[in-house]
Amino acid sequence: MHPCMGKEDVVRVMAKLKLDRQRKLEMVIVKELEEAEEVVKKEEEMVGGVDDGRGDYGEGKQSKFDILMSELVDIKKILFDIHQRQSRVEETLERHKGEVEGNIDVVVNEVEVLRELNLLTGGKIDVVVKEMKSYVEQKYDELKKFEEEKMEEEEKMEEMRRKDVTNIYTPESVIDADLDSECPAPQKKKQKVEKTVIPSGIEPVEAAICDYLWNSGLESGCSVISMGNQYASVSDVATLKPSEWVGGVVIDLLAWTVCYNSKKSGRTIGYIPYHLAALDNACNVEGIASFWGPMLHNYVKFTNCEKIMITINHNNSHWYLLVLDMVDRVTTVYDSLFTSEAAKQRVNDAKRLMKILCSYNKKCIWVEACGSLGNFPLQRFKFAEHKMNEQSNGHDCGIYVMMWMESIGSRGVTCDFVVGEWDRMRILNDLVSHNQNQLREKMTKAVMLHKNNKRKG
Repeated sequence: MHPCMGKEDVVRVMAKLKLDRQRKLEMVIVKELEEAEEVVKKEEEMVGGVDDGRGDYGEGKQSKFDILMSELVDIKKILFDIHQRQSRVEETLERHKGEVEGNIDVVVNEVEVLRELNLLTGGKIDVVVKEMKSYVEQKYDELKKFEEEKMEEEEKMEEMRRKDVTNIYTPESVIDADLDSECPAPQKKKQKVEKTVIPSGIEPVEAAICDYLWNSGLESGCSVISMGNQYASVSDVATLKPSEWVGGVVIDLLAWTVCYNSKKSGRTIGYIPYHLAALDNACNVEGIASFWGPMLHNYVKFTNCEKIMITINHNNSHWYLLVLDMVDRVTTVYDSLFTSEAAKQRVNDAKRLMKILCSYNKKCIWVEACGSLGNFPLQRFKFAEHKMNEQSNGHDCGIYVMMWMESIGSRGVTCDFVVGEWDRMRILNDLVSHNQNQLREKMTKAVMLHKNNKRKG
């Protein structure tokens, strides 16, 4: 569009373009009409002139004149039709003139803006557009390449994880050292291994597994159990030795087996590990949800769970269990030191935890990541204390917690029992030999080789 052309000029041009065809046709017809009239005049002059005496000539001229007059009448009819059509076109043009002018206003404004911008940039708009297009295409290619490289890297990492499992799921790696929920980490410094006496009376294979993991001098970081996305190393399972204080990694793994086995029986049991349960209002619910949400596929989301087991660590010195019965709406505290002076404080901590979870349950981010704890307020659950099983030493609290979870998972209720010297070895064998342990076959071969070497030696 010419820079000096205005809106009215554009309207005029468009009107001219719309009527151009009809006007051209009209001009042609008018020209032909004028020529026909000129011929008629000449014929009339010739007819009215001197007769040469041949009547046929006069009759021929009259016949031709009649034909021309007939054609002239037809041409006038056509011209009349053309004028009518032209009139209708002009009416239609006038009716739509407002819309056309509105569209033209937009076009003219855009043209003026582009013209001004072009003047300001010194005619470099086209160059800038080309550069921007090239830049966008370049960044798109880089992003696509980055996504492909990232996918390849993730596949490599996953393959490495499967081939060489490392101990990444430990209290030290998921929680700060100053949180109450962290247990004392096992010593991982190289030191002389003190032989653990394996009690007689257990199966030879079970005894061989315990002897291999406890007495063969394996590296403390060597992974021996891998289930779901959780792992246990030699130092973790060493906390199952007699008189040792059981670590949280072993408790988490046993809880995983309880949740897994409950699915097969048609019952849904959830689990919250100690390093989440001990967190209080000082912590950010978004952070908790983002940490625990990705791990929940190892257990189950809390929605529609019949029971939810919560392990709690009290002052890094005692394990106890809190169980939410979502069907009967009962909260039960399982404490193997229920007669101690600190038992009352632990009950209060459990009640405080119920308030915390109740507040979390109102947050959308928690529900989306971890599942819903139901619409019925947890604080209105009936509160009960299980005062049946009491430990007789200072190190079996974790064993009691695990055996309570096993009982709840298998029978739905707990019974009276006393922890014996074989229970630790039984739990270790159950974890290592579980059909979901990805390292089970590797461990079995290593145990048999260790056993044969000892026999030969």
